[in-house]
Amino acid sequence: MMGFTMDFTVVTKWLKGKEKVCETIGKAKMIIMDWYQMRLAISPEGQNTKPELSIAYTNPKNIFFKFIAFCLAPLYAN
Repeated sequence: MMGFTMDFTVVTKWLKGKEKVCETIGKAKMIIMDWYQMRLAISPEGQNTKPELSIAYTNPKNIFFKFIAFCLAPLYAN
């Protein structure tokens, strides 16, 4: 994203065939968020499988990056 290295996530939880959680650890090099966690869980639902994806994050602490996040986050999300 915009020339920054994005090697910031680590798998923090993994239940094979059920759940995987990745999140930032240490100092993340991101502009529009400070901390980030993505969780993917799958569960049986009758004869099908139900996937569930959730994302949690915190906004940047630096006032400049808060402003940049306010301006760029909607564009980035699309």
